[in-house]
Amino acid sequence: YPNPTTENVTVTFDGSFNFYVTDMLGKVISSGNGNGQETISMATFADGSYLLTVLSGDITRTIKVLKQ
Repeated sequence: YPNPTTENVTVTFDGSFNFYVTDMLGKVISSGNGNGQETISMATFADGSYLLTVLSGDITRTIKVLKQ
């Protein structure tokens, strides 16, 4: 959250996780890890749609994020 965003998006997840942000062509723009909560800066990203994928163990969640 928030979605859409102008600058940051915050991921909240139970436990530790890895994440990556890709553009709509599949190019990885950002990646990292967190534990419980992580704020991802999208301030330098071009306006448009991105996919945010969160991985933890055998759980994978992907959401579309709109950067304005």
